[in-house]
Amino acid sequence: MQNKCFLESVHNRLNETHRYWHSMLDGYQDVEIFRTNLNAAIQALRNVTFMLQSSKSKINNFDKIYEKYREIMKKDPVLVWLHDSRNTIVKKEDLMVKSQAVISLQTWLNFPLFVVDVSPLTKTEDVGLDFLKLSVLPKVLRDRTILNLERKWIDVKLPKWELLESLAYCFKHIKKIVDDIHSICNINIRTCKENLHKDINCMVVTKQDRSVDIDTEDLRIIKVRSKNLNLTKEMVEKVSNRYKDLLVNIPETNPIYHDPFEDLIFINNMAKRVLIKDRNHSCILFLYKKSGPPNILQIQPKKHTDKYVMIKGVAEEIIKNKYFGVVLISETWYLDLNKRGTDEISEEEIEEIVVSKHPKRREALTVSAISANKLKIAETKFRRTFFGKIVFGKTEIKEPPIEEFRILIPLREALLKVG
Repeated sequence: MQNKCFLESVHNRLNETHRYWHSMLDGYQDVEIFRTNLNAAIQALRNVTFMLQSSKSKINNFDKIYEKYREIMKKDPVLVWLHDSRNTIVKKEDLMVKSQAVISLQTWLNFPLFVVDVSPLTKTEDVGLDFLKLSVLPKVLRDRTILNLERKWIDVKLPKWELLESLAYCFKHIKKIVDDIHSICNINIRTCKENLHKDINCMVVTKQDRSVDIDTEDLRIIKVRSKNLNLTKEMVEKVSNRYKDLLVNIPETNPIYHDPFEDLIFINNMAKRVLIKDRNHSCILFLYKKSGPPNILQIQPKKHTDKYVMIKGVAEEIIKNKYFGVVLISETWYLDLNKRGTDEISEEEIEEIVVSKHPKRREALTVSAISANKLKIAETKFRRTFFGKIVFGKTEIKEPPIEEFRILIPLREALLKVG
């Protein structure tokens, strides 16, 4: 049962700070949205301590207890910044915020990065578009390269901290004071109906959150489109019922769902069933965690550049949620160079071949299992008959070097960081 707390106003200020923080995150690329919510978040969070002090008559030995926290806050440069920033905003002026942008041209292998100072009044996408108008890319790269512009907001008085990270740090420490006061008063904070923040792990900002990705061919902002698919018993039954009656010689295997490499064959067999039934297969990722079934993510890229941006986003999810393994299902193109004779093709020509646009390209269903130190691929080449029927070749199981599958490089790098 939840009860009304005597520190209701304290909870309300924390809740307001939380909402303002997420509004800053959502409006990271828009200076007015970011600045307005920055000012509001700083004031709301600083007001938490004022509200606590105004309630001290209801807390035994409050002055002695709070003095300990005051000494800690005085020695913490980030909490001192919060104190001083509130005074600046209320009594003087806006903070002296500074905006930087890290600009890079990216494919599966990145071009060198460089950092530029950007006017806080300039929208992020405008910076990127201006850059692209001044640059010249080879035609072969234009439809498979993105411009990534990673923005970073800092206060000149706290130059080593990104502003969302500094506010999340302050929120965590001040919430700890509120939690401790509740314990001292023998109040279970979980019973306070105003306490909306049992878990503040959502207050994390990633590189992708702070970035804009621009397609260098059509100059559009690439938006990540993905869909979580919960692996419930009902979902498994629904999928099994849809594809079980196919008259194809695909062996039945049972999923284990705790090891991507042991699950590879089962997932590959199910992917074949989907491809035969639906004539296409979405790009699906199984993200493995230490306990429970894997999270399943469906990404919906329209172009090669979309897929790159989405895979980068998945890589950040791996780090954030500490996934240890991934299985990726995707339809891929390949070019059988042996049909022409590789001796007839120079190394320079091979480098410039864009397989997805080559008139002799062929299709394959590729299921990849990857961890920090291992890569295993199930590749099934297939063709379509005149009436669209799928005819599979033999599935090949191989363990190639990661460089042969550049789409997987961001995932491998993320898994290495998780360890």
